[in-house]
Amino acid sequence: MIVLTIICATPLCEKGRILSGASSSEVFAGKEISCVIDLGNGFYGSAGLETGLHFELLNRFAEDNNCQVRIKTAAKGENYADSLREGRIDMLIIHETDSIQDLFLSRRINGNAVWAVPMTSDSELRQINNWISHEVSSENFEELKSVYRNTYNPHKKAEKGL
Repeated sequence: MIVLTIICATPLCEKGRILSGASSSEVFAGKEISCVIDLGNGFYGSAGLETGLHFELLNRFAEDNNCQVRIKTAAKGENYADSLREGRIDMLIIHETDSIQDLFLSRRINGNAVWAVPMTSDSELRQINNWISHEVSSENFEELKSVYRNTYNPHKKAEKGL
């Protein structure tokens, strides 16, 4: 008689969030990462909701990976892909449809937004993609998306007593 045992490896999670120390790689631990969110819509108003979502995700990423992030929203007319290639910034959040060469792009997040790193950062890209996979499959991500999916409506808030 043959007995087949299947072992499933699951990450240490709490409601879909990676617990400190559960990551197999400490690529970002102790580092300060300079990030630019260049989604072409600014931070405020309904068009800026995507920027706000990525701002929150970057902060969660920093917490989960024991690092610090400095986040800047893009200024019109700036070429941040060149800044990333030249090492002036460490990560760039862009739409995948943008014309980008010589950069590693993460998995898509909530549509066509991706996190870009220099092509010399393959271990960083693996860590980012692992984190994204866990984050987007969590309940917390759906809750977070719902916050940034809807524009602020004071009447709906008042109806709920908020």
